[in-house]
Amino acid sequence: MPDVTLSELARRIGRDKSLVSRWAKQGTIPRKPSGLFDEAAVRQALARNVDPTRAKPLTDAAPVL
Repeated sequence: MPDVTLSELARRIGRDKSLVSRWAKQGTIPRKPSGLFDEAAVRQALARNVDPTRAKPLTDAAPVL
């Protein structure tokens, strides 16, 4: 899976860009030195770091065109 921008990641997981940005700044999700995100790594990090009883489900990965 190719690396994605913050905006694209937010769209793919169904969250607001400001929330995804906050997660990255807090270290909740990993960000590469290039500033891009590995969607699979982010989904794994969220599964480990976010309380599932309080979080809404993530949107399924968008198809790659």
